[in-house]
Parts: sequence; structure tokens; C-alpha cells
Amino acid sequence: MSATLYREITDKLRASGFELVRHGKHAIWKSPDNQRGVAVGKNIRDKNLARALLRSAGITDIRL
Repeated sequence: MSATLYREITDKLRASGFELVRHGKHAIWKSPDNQRGVAVGKNIRDKNLARALLRSAGITDIRL
């Protein structure tokens, strides 16, 4: 079983200024600049899905 990409995604969100609002099965992150919210599942293993989440958050550096 491959490791999840949760830590890599949340590190990029945190580096971009996002703050953790709520956690559970999915962690909800909000940007203080534009109040854009992103839900990140804790068991993401698909790199394409991880990149799509980062793109939807407005993050351009999506290398994983």
C-alpha cells in the first residue's frame, strides 16, 4: 500500500498561507486572502487528484 499524499498537500497549503479551519475525515483549509476553501481527504494516494486539489486552491507549484 502506498503512502498518502496528505502531508505533502497540507505542507503546500500551509506554505501558501492557508489555515486549517476544521478536521475530520476531510480537513478544511481556507485562504486568508480570498476565503477560498479546500477540502483535503486524509487518504489521498492519487497524484492527479492531489494536483487538482492544489490547482483548485490557486497554487501554481504543484510538483509532488
